[in-house]
Amino acid sequence: MDRYIKFFIINCLIVFSYQLLYAQNYGVDPLDRPNNSVTKCYVIKNAKIFQNPSKIIDRGTLIIRNGIIESVGLDLSIPNDAEIIEGDSLWIYPGFIDGLTNVGVPKKDEKDLPKVPRPGAPPDDRAGIQPDRDVCTMLNISELSLDSLRMNGFTVARVVPNGKMLPGSGAIVMLGGKTSSDMPLRRNENMFAQFVDAGEIYPSTTMGIMAKFRQLFREAKETKIWVDKFNSNQNGLQKPEYNDVLSSFFPIVENQKKVCFYSPTVLEARRAIHLQNDLKFDLVLAGLSDAYKMKNELKISNTPVFLTLSLPKIKKKSDKVNLDSVLKSLLSINSKPTRTTSYQNVSFEKESLIAKQNESQAEYYTSPSVLKKEGIRFGFSSLNTTQSDIRENIRTMIQNGLTEQDALSALTLDAAKLLNLDKQIGTIDNGKLGNILITKGNYFKENVDVKYVFVNGILYKYNQNNDSKDSKPTDSLINSQKINFTKDSITLASISKIRSNFIIRLKVNKNNNWLIKNATILTITNGIIIGDLEIKDGKINAIGKNLLGLKNSETIDATGMFVMPGIVDAHSHIGISDVNEWTTPVSAEVWTGDVLDPTDINIYRSLAGGVTTSHLMHGSANAIGGQCQTIKHRWGINYPDSLKFEGAPRTIKFALGENPTRVHGKGFSVRPNTRMGVEQVFRDAFTEAKRYDELKREYELNKKRNQNLTPPKYNIRLEALADILNGKIEIHCHSYRADEIYMLMKVLKDFGIKKITFQHVNEGYKVAPELAKFGAGASVFSDWWSYKFEVYYSTSSNAAILTRNNVVTSINSDSPELVRHLNHEASKSLRYGELNDDEVLKMITINPAKQLSIDSRIGSIEVGKDADIAIYNVHPLSVYSICQKTFVDGILRFDRDQDPDDMRLFANPSNPIDTFEEFKTDVDGCMKIGSK
Repeated sequence: MDRYIKFFIINCLIVFSYQLLYAQNYGVDPLDRPNNSVTKCYVIKNAKIFQNPSKIIDRGTLIIRNGIIESVGLDLSIPNDAEIIEGDSLWIYPGFIDGLTNVGVPKKDEKDLPKVPRPGAPPDDRAGIQPDRDVCTMLNISELSLDSLRMNGFTVARVVPNGKMLPGSGAIVMLGGKTSSDMPLRRNENMFAQFVDAGEIYPSTTMGIMAKFRQLFREAKETKIWVDKFNSNQNGLQKPEYNDVLSSFFPIVENQKKVCFYSPTVLEARRAIHLQNDLKFDLVLAGLSDAYKMKNELKISNTPVFLTLSLPKIKKKSDKVNLDSVLKSLLSINSKPTRTTSYQNVSFEKESLIAKQNESQAEYYTSPSVLKKEGIRFGFSSLNTTQSDIRENIRTMIQNGLTEQDALSALTLDAAKLLNLDKQIGTIDNGKLGNILITKGNYFKENVDVKYVFVNGILYKYNQNNDSKDSKPTDSLINSQKINFTKDSITLASISKIRSNFIIRLKVNKNNNWLIKNATILTITNGIIIGDLEIKDGKINAIGKNLLGLKNSETIDATGMFVMPGIVDAHSHIGISDVNEWTTPVSAEVWTGDVLDPTDINIYRSLAGGVTTSHLMHGSANAIGGQCQTIKHRWGINYPDSLKFEGAPRTIKFALGENPTRVHGKGFSVRPNTRMGVEQVFRDAFTEAKRYDELKREYELNKKRNQNLTPPKYNIRLEALADILNGKIEIHCHSYRADEIYMLMKVLKDFGIKKITFQHVNEGYKVAPELAKFGAGASVFSDWWSYKFEVYYSTSSNAAILTRNNVVTSINSDSPELVRHLNHEASKSLRYGELNDDEVLKMITINPAKQLSIDSRIGSIEVGKDADIAIYNVHPLSVYSICQKTFVDGILRFDRDQDPDDMRLFANPSNPIDTFEEFKTDVDGCMKIGSK
C-alpha cells in the first residue's frame, strides 16, 4: 500500500512540475509553451458559454477531449480523467479566426542581395513572383508572433508568406501545437497576391504588377490547355515545358482555388476586382480599411471580404477643431464662399481639413457596422496590425456602431463560413475542434483578462497571477476612440450634412437639363453665336436665340459671359497613382488606366480652369512606355473606371532622347545608351511584334487542319506592340530635337504606322513641313525650353509655325499647376505667333480632341456633342478671365459660386494636415519615378 501512495505522490509532483514549467503567466514566458498535462480531457464548468453569436448558456459546462469538443450544455457528467477548470466569472467563446496574417512565418532578410543585371527581366524570386512557395514549409511554432495573436483570442488563421507581389500559397493554420507540422489545417488554400512592387526591378509599380499578373494568368491558361492535350494524347505533340510559377496558376485559371488579394485601401480593392473582371478568377479581399466606400459593389458581387483590425488615428492630437467657426463658415458659403486670400491666412482651410479628417476617421470606425447593416458578411484580418491594438480597435468599432454580437460573429462564425470551415470551427458544438477562448468577463470590455486559450485541445494559460482588484472587468471603453465631437449641440454629423449640401452641385443622373441664356458662345468650328445653349441628357440639344428650354430645366443667365467647349489637355499625369514603369526600355503592357485615382484633387482644380478632358500619360523613362488613358473630369465619383472616356481609342507613350538613354543606358547599363540605340529599340520591338503577330495568324489559319499545333507563347507586351502595328493603338511620343522627330517618322513609315502625335516637340518648327506631310500631330508647351541641354532650342512661336504649316497643334500642360490656366497658356500664341482667336482656342479644344481621336464627341459646341462646357466671366483668352462654371456630360462639376477653400473628397486621418500645396514638380513632369 505504501508503494501505491509513493507512486501517487510522485505523479502529483510530476504534474505540479509540468504546471510550474508550462503554465505561462502573461509577460513571464514569451514563448508561451502549451500546458502538456498528463490528461487530454478538460472540463470547464459553471461558465457563461457563447455557443455561437446568438446562443448563450449561463453556468454551462464544456468538455474537450483529444482536441475535440465532446460535449457542451447544462448538468453534464464530469469524466473521471478530466482536468477541471472552475468557470465562475469565466466567459467562454469559440476561438477567433483571422482571415489573413503572416504570424508564425519568419521574415526573409533581403539586405545586400546582388544587383540584378537586367532590371526589366529579373529572376522571379527577386521580383517577388513565387506563387509556387508553400507557407506550410515556412511555419515556425516558436515564432513570438503566434503567441501575440493567440493572446488576443485567435486560434485559427489564414497564414500567408511574407514577400512582394506573389509571395506564395496560404494555408489555414492552427495557431498552436507541439511542432510546426501540427499547425496546418488546410494546405494550399489560396494564392496570395498584393500590390507590393519589386523596388528598382520589374514590376516597380502597381500598373506593372497588374500587367505581370495578366501575363502569368493568360500564359498559364494557354499552357494548361496544352498540358491537358499532351496528357490525353502525346502522339505528335511537343512536350510542354514545366514551370513552377505557371503550374501554380493552373488551379486559379480553373477556379479550383481562390486568389486572396491583400487590399488595404478601396483603390487597391477595386484594382483587384478590375483584374478579376478581366481574367475571371475567384477573389477574396483582405485587409480592407475603408470598405464603406464600396459597400454596394461588395453586396452585388458577394466577394468574400476580411476587414483590417487596424484603424487610423489622427497623428496631430493637438489639432482641435473650432466647430463653431467651421459651422459658421460652412453656413455662410451658400451666400458668399469663404476664400483663402494668402498663404498666411489658411485658418478656415485648416479647420475644414481637420473636420474632414475627423469625418474620415469616423467613417473608418463605422465601416464594419455599415457593412453589417447592408447584410454583407465579413471577417477580420490582422495583417500589418499592431497586436497590442487589436482589442482596443475592436472596442472602437463596437463603440461606433458594431454590436458585440456582430463583432463576435465576424470573429468566429462568419469568418468560418467565408473560409468554408464552419463544420469544423466557428461555434462551440459537439464534434468541432477544441478551439476555445476563455476570459474573465466580457472580452469586449476594457481590463478583461484572457485566461485560457485552447488550440486543437491544447491548453495555453495567461494572466494566472493577475486577478487583483485593479483588473476587475468594467463596461467602460476607456481607450476606445468614439467619434463624437460635440460642442454646444454641434456634431460632426451636422458638419457633414451641411458640407454635403454645397460641396458639389451634382445631379445623381445624367438626365440633367440646362438652359444657358444670353451668352457669347464660342463654338470653335462655326464662329461666334450670341444667344442660348440648351443641354438635354448630357448632350448639346440646341443652340440659338430665345430658346425656351426643356421641362424642368435649370436656367443660367450668362449675360456678358463667354461659353466655350471644355478644354482638352493632351498631356497630363494627374489622377494616376503611377507614372513610370521605368525598369525596362519597353513597357508597352502597362496601362495608366489600371491606376486611376478619382480622389486626386487636381481633377477638381483642372475643372476650375475649364478643363473637362485629360489624356493621362505614362512617363518618358522608356523608349516605349506604357499605354495611356483618356478621362473625363467627373469629379465626385468614386469608382475609377467611371472616369474613363468611353470609346476613346487606346494610346501609348513613346520617348526620344535623353530620358530613356539616361535611365537605361547610364542607369542600368542596358540599351539604349545613345540616341541611335533608341531607334534600334523601336526597330527591334516592332520586328519581334511583327513576327509574333504572324505566328498567331498562322496558328489561327492552320489549327483546324492540324490539331497538334501549339499556339505561340502568350506575350502581353508583344500583344500591345502588335496592336500598334495593326492600328489599334495610337502613338504619342515625348520629343524635343528635330533630328529624332524625323528619325521616328522614318521608323514608323518602314513599319506602316500612320498615326502619331509628338508631345512637347520643342524643335517641331524646324521640321514643320515634314510633320504635316506625315500627318503627325504636335502637342506643345507654350513657352517652356532651356530647362535641360537637349531643350535649348525652341521658340514661343513654335505653336504658330506648326499651325501655319497645317500641323494639327495643341497646347498641353504636363503639370498639375499649368492645367488650371491652359486658356492663358494658349493666349501666348496671340502675342508671339500672331494667330487669331479661333486658331488659338482650337489648340486647347478641337485640336487635342483630334489628336486623341475623340473630336466627334467633344472639342466644339455643336448639336449632338457631349455637353462638356466652360463658362468664363470675360473672353477666355483675356488675362482677366476666370472660369465660372464647368459642365461634364451636362453635369455641373464646378461652380465658382459654390466653391469653398478646399474641395478634397477625402482627408486621410493618418496624415498631417497640409493646408496648401506648393507645386514642387520636376521641370520634366514625365520623369516621375514610381508612385506619385
